[in-house]
Amino acid sequence: CKIGDTDYSSLSDAISAANNAGSATTIILTSDITLSEKLTITGNVTINGEGHTIIRGKTADDAWYTGTLFNVSGTLNLNNAVVDGANNWVFDKAKFESYYYGGFDRNKKTTCPFVFDDSLPAATSHLIDVSGGTLSLNNATIKNHFGVSWSSSGYNNAVTINIATNGSSVNLNNSRIVHCAALNAGAAIRTWGQSDVKMTMSNGSSISDCFGVTNGGIISLNGSGSTLDMTNSSIANCYAMNGGS
Repeated sequence: CKIGDTDYSSLSDAISAANNAGSATTIILTSDITLSEKLTITGNVTINGEGHTIIRGKTADDAWYTGTLFNVSGTLNLNNAVVDGANNWVFDKAKFESYYYGGFDRNKKTTCPFVFDDSLPAATSHLIDVSGGTLSLNNATIKNHFGVSWSSSGYNNAVTINIATNGSSVNLNNSRIVHCAALNAGAAIRTWGQSDVKMTMSNGSSISDCFGVTNGGIISLNGSGSTLDMTNSSIANCYAMNGGS
């Protein structure tokens, strides 16, 4: 990737330079990126993907990195790019409907309404955290997030875009969130009571084939003063076990 005429060996190095630039800075991707660490955006950063993909990868010990990919406390404009959580899970509608009526135990993997390959990454944290900043997706796609994993203590909460701080903003412009699942509310986007969160969907944006298992919600904006403004956009083929989309 590069900033202007300067090449960087990693997206991490380019973001560090952009954060410290003191002004709005554009990073251009020159190839697909495999990401196995959390990158924090504190400045005003634009990533022009040029059609490339940023995909969840493995760490040095050949284990999947299952944590957050981006934490946004500044501004991140993600343009013409794909962020891929790397899990091609399949929704089992029959099991979903069977357990909907009182039989589902979210702490038991056997009752989970998904078919998935254990060799692929089940995220243990949110794909993207927005912590008081602004995330704008422009002609971008987020896909294949699978925030459904188990341990001896039960399940984790790992949604696709997590709103972590009051006053955060998420904007979708001609962009898509598709094929994302979470074992909690807000499979695509969730607040945890944060207030004054602003979300917009415009210009043909869509959320589709996303599934929230418990406590309902493909989008969950449950804090005071929070708003969703949809224009020429859609939510389709999404399921939630309780509470609706």
